[in-house]
Amino acid sequence: MKRRTLVTTIAFAPLVGALTACGSSTATNPASAPGGSAAPSGDISFAFWGGQQRVERTQAVIDLFHKAFPDVTVTPTATGDFNAYWQQSTVQAAGNNMASVPQMQNRTLADYADRGALAPLDDLVASGAIDVSNIPKSVVASGRGKDGKQYMIPYGAAFASLMVDTTVIGKLGLELPPEGYTWEWLSDWLGQISKKSGAPAINVFGGTSDELEAWARTHGEQLYNDDGTVGVTAGTVAGFWNYMMGLIGSGKSQSAQAGVEQQKLPIEQQPISQGKAPTMFWPANAVATVQSTLDTITPGHEIQVFPMPSESEGVPGNALWLSGLSISKNCNNVPAAAAFINFFLNDKDGALAFQSDNGVTTNTVNLGALLAASTISDAMKKQMNLYKTLSGMNLPPSYYGKAMAQVFQQNLISAFQSVSFAPGTVDSTAAQFIKDAKQATGK
Repeated sequence: MKRRTLVTTIAFAPLVGALTACGSSTATNPASAPGGSAAPSGDISFAFWGGQQRVERTQAVIDLFHKAFPDVTVTPTATGDFNAYWQQSTVQAAGNNMASVPQMQNRTLADYADRGALAPLDDLVASGAIDVSNIPKSVVASGRGKDGKQYMIPYGAAFASLMVDTTVIGKLGLELPPEGYTWEWLSDWLGQISKKSGAPAINVFGGTSDELEAWARTHGEQLYNDDGTVGVTAGTVAGFWNYMMGLIGSGKSQSAQAGVEQQKLPIEQQPISQGKAPTMFWPANAVATVQSTLDTITPGHEIQVFPMPSESEGVPGNALWLSGLSISKNCNNVPAAAAFINFFLNDKDGALAFQSDNGVTTNTVNLGALLAASTISDAMKKQMNLYKTLSGMNLPPSYYGKAMAQVFQQNLISAFQSVSFAPGTVDSTAAQFIKDAKQATGK
């Protein structure tokens, strides 16, 4: 599993049928649908990304939906490669031929909502056709566009975490990260680890958007403002890089060269999975993979996931990266599309079948059912419990403007690599990075 580059390594995995049209509506039957209207019927299309496991789990949800709504036919199309999915969606949006229900993310939503490719969902939520009562309000708000309208309903949450090999930390006689730990505490703690172990304690993370975002949020800024403009300043970027360079220079983290070498490695080959480092920043949804890899290499070690560092008042810098469902502007069977979204969000059997395959379920009732299920691994439950903690903290919603991947993934990587080998250029490189970011976003 790779991160940061917004790409998966799983081959294209189509389901039955092809995405050819948004769908059509036919006469309704007398059954009741959410919101008190007659049950929908007709055809809709559903587009999403993911590998074979997600294809199978998604199909299981669709099969359950067909049983509940026998007069609706859902035609799904899966794209295995994440980048390819967005390239295809961009072409379809330009041609006014998106799927009835396209999968979205809050980090890419602006590229579609701002251009008018998606339909506002506010009326459907207000009527009860799409029930969001069991999703935290701050999570729902992350599906809004810059005009304040709801364009996506989040169903799965991913988020950054500090992964810790608690077995190693225990043997060193050190404490685990306390609630509300800060960046300053983290630096001191990493110093204690490296001093006692004689080895670097953490990975190099100066070129990753996840940690820059957490740093910005704990310093009163966001990557993007609500109006789509670049929200993080050159001074904050420079502060983040100087913090990272301090960890490198003191031996608390791995070297700049090691950071370059490991940038593109999958999580299975990263130091924490190999038993070579006790801590690492990485999205929490990889905890099961890290644990299983470590079990093979050094059995008996336990991985735990912790929130990102906090601001002075104890609020962690975590942002929720949300996958969700939208309705395309060109959809001509909105009742069926809304019923499918509502089912995907709220049906307990569907949630148990899907098993939070694309981020922890945002539905708090279904989350409880998953945590109680024997079919969910202990490692997956660690991720779910961390989300439960974060979602209960009413984290500020994140808005992402255009060119997120270009600016805060591709450009950030190259900018930090330049800085890491020439520390004296931090301020000038940060200023140029922000200048380029504003140009790329047109803001």
